[in-house]
Amino acid sequence: MPAEQQPTAAGGVKRSHRPRRSNKNGASAATPTASGDTAVPASANNATTAPAKPDAPRQHQQPREGGRGRGAGRGGYDAGRGRGRGGSAKPAVERDAAPSEDEYGAPKGPAKKNNNRKAKNTESFDPSHAPAAMRLVVDTAAKKMSIKPTVRDLTLHPTLFTQPGDEKLYAKLTAEVEAFESRRDTLKSWHGDSHWIADDSTGWKKHAPTFNMVIERIKAYFSMNVQATRFNWYKDQSEWKPFHHDAAAVKPEMAKKQNFTVGVSFGCTRDAAFEDAETKKVLSLPLTDGSTYCFARDTNILWRHGILQVPPGQQKQEGRISVIAWGWVDQDEVNAPPAKLRK
Repeated sequence: MPAEQQPTAAGGVKRSHRPRRSNKNGASAATPTASGDTAVPASANNATTAPAKPDAPRQHQQPREGGRGRGAGRGGYDAGRGRGRGGSAKPAVERDAAPSEDEYGAPKGPAKKNNNRKAKNTESFDPSHAPAAMRLVVDTAAKKMSIKPTVRDLTLHPTLFTQPGDEKLYAKLTAEVEAFESRRDTLKSWHGDSHWIADDSTGWKKHAPTFNMVIERIKAYFSMNVQATRFNWYKDQSEWKPFHHDAAAVKPEMAKKQNFTVGVSFGCTRDAAFEDAETKKVLSLPLTDGSTYCFARDTNILWRHGILQVPPGQQKQEGRISVIAWGWVDQDEVNAPPAKLRK
């Protein structure tokens, strides 16, 4: 009867499930049966016996960062603490020291880590000291600018020209220009086709009390040293102005005396837009009748500005006038080097 089988009380045969034992040489040892006989494995009759493969070394888990690892056996070293159990001490992994200041000179502490929290809608929990590419300011003061601008500001002043009687300013301005136009060719197209401007060489401003009142209010409100002015007329919504920098962004001689642009809008609502000079991304803001917007020194350099054309099919026969003033207004610097003039 084979060694692996044993007789049962019913006369049947029962298989033995007792595992084989190995001797020191790797060969299977004989297994006693129920009858007292010794069952010899078939491999014992062979002239040569293939050595059994040694058990594979047990792999240990990688130690957690900052925790206690088992290492490679008793003599391994703790990867988390940098020292071994019974082995020689191992130096901890060196890391780059955190800078004491960020690129803008503000104090910077070590990066904070929160291993127990997985951020889903926040990219970083470290504070940023970088200045905004553009700071948007809304100043509702009616008589005098109440928020000092920085060099990267875009400011809105919704109440400067919305006082009682100001709703008639569009009609008064158009009447002044048209009256002088009947005597001399005052209006000319800007760069050929996009909209109209009043030619200052004709001397029309001497006969434009409404226009001069607007300029005087700008001077007083912003404490501004006005160097130049312009009358822009968009006779309908098909007329527009392409993106551009004002002269102080490209001409050093102009930058010495102009760091601030003021634009006052009269008539129908149109969108003024700003295009990032590097990325070409655009933001826009609607200018209602009597609204005023301004931008500072670096905003003129880092961004281009223009008046968007109303899409075909949506255009109306409604006009808009913008009165522009360029000049000097004291501004605060930001935590960044001044923007370089465009070439």
